[in-house]
Amino acid sequence: MADLLNGISLDDVAASLKILADPQRLQMLDLILGGVHASRALAERLDLPPNLVSHHLKALRLAGLVTVERDPHDRRWQYHVPDIRRLTEIQFLLAHFLHPARIQPRRSDYGPESGPMPYQPPRYLDLEKESIMSASKPKVIFLCTGNSARSQMAEAFLRKYAGDRFEVHSAGIEPKGLNPYTLCVMEEAGIDMSGHRSKGVREYLGHVNFGYVITVCDDAEQNCPTAFLGQGTHLHWGFEDPARAQGSEEEILARFRAVRDQIDHKIGGWVAGFKSAPK
Repeated sequence: MADLLNGISLDDVAASLKILADPQRLQMLDLILGGVHASRALAERLDLPPNLVSHHLKALRLAGLVTVERDPHDRRWQYHVPDIRRLTEIQFLLAHFLHPARIQPRRSDYGPESGPMPYQPPRYLDLEKESIMSASKPKVIFLCTGNSARSQMAEAFLRKYAGDRFEVHSAGIEPKGLNPYTLCVMEEAGIDMSGHRSKGVREYLGHVNFGYVITVCDDAEQNCPTAFLGQGTHLHWGFEDPARAQGSEEEILARFRAVRDQIDHKIGGWVAGFKSAPK
């Protein structure tokens, strides 16, 4: 494993992590990622002397984590900016070696009925390719707890209204399978969901880069892996869980219909107001 990706090795990753093991340096990189690029501003924000700031910046540059850009109007001014390619390469390797889906139970049988499927390492995200693809058809994922009702409805409605403009997915923190009432009320709305299936977040984690991550329940908002919520634009649309409805069958169906209509209205309004989506 000496040469894993574009000349980046485990030794390279270890060296980068060693650089970031200094709390002040880690804070500095955090500020640079957040848009603070001038050394004077970094010194003020961190309350550090200029010589120590210069020392930390030099270490970050040598590690390839940041690069220097000169002010085009006054070459005396220089700005430290993140090296996106290098950071992405390191993120890819860490996503592979620290991916939670690699943790497997001590059992020999695999499959949908017996346990988690064998781990597949995340693919490397080519930034230029992803940018081109996202510009033509942004990827959207809806997240809820079980991926049995709300996120499935949202996925189906967005496909109905703008499937030509978005690549749409849904997943759950703890997938439970499609709720039969979901299929029923969506069929009433003229949407066939026979091709849908309940999916877990780890099916996508580290494999797909989403332009929009939308949580449709409070549980998903609180417990979703931060790797998801850090992607693209994060939105939270809280809807009541119809799967918790009790009473007669008609009462349960009424609850599912009400949530379905709320999601339908929300998706329709979002698509109508989405000015930057490609046509």
